[in-house]
Amino acid sequence: MSVKSPRGSEPRKRGRRAQVSPGESRDRIRRAALSLFAERGFAATTIRSVAHEADVDPALVMHFFGSKEQLFEACVEWPFDPDERIAAVAAGGLEGAGEQLVRLFLETWDADEGRNPIVALMRSALGQQASEHMLRDFLQVRLLVPLIQAFEIEDAELRAGLIASQLLGLGAARYLLRFDRLATLPPDDVIRWVAPTIQRYFAHPNPN
Repeated sequence: MSVKSPRGSEPRKRGRRAQVSPGESRDRIRRAALSLFAERGFAATTIRSVAHEADVDPALVMHFFGSKEQLFEACVEWPFDPDERIAAVAAGGLEGAGEQLVRLFLETWDADEGRNPIVALMRSALGQQASEHMLRDFLQVRLLVPLIQAFEIEDAELRAGLIASQLLGLGAARYLLRFDRLATLPPDDVIRWVAPTIQRYFAHPNPN
């Protein structure tokens, strides 16, 4: 007897699984998750579907990664823990949220001189739908919407999209396209220019 994989690929035969090391199992799970997150997005991907794709028990996925959110972060290889950063920005209060968020992204980008997973994901998202899905879902689902909700502000998804448009535009212009003046502008100067716009998206009432 055989069952079809979730994506309609060749039937997967049931039977005794070959013995593999914990490291190999973890890598298999991560590869399966990366494929499903890229294809389906964060919301439609489940621990069970990842386990089925990797041909492992769902409990093993939880053993290695703890939650779907942590599995997603392992796939994206984001250079900071979003839960920790959300808590830190929220603790500073709404008034300074725009400045803190811009500073966070600039410090992250500049730490590796632009050679880090965020920039790599932005670069590949320009031409690859899978990378586009991963970048969008991480910014919206794991970082910006939860941060805005921490301040109990309405229109979280819309505000998250507007904030992301500024951060991604800044990242592309400063690190990918390298506009001369912007690419060499000191971080504190960039923050003074950009943070007020981000802050407006956080705090100003809906104009409608």
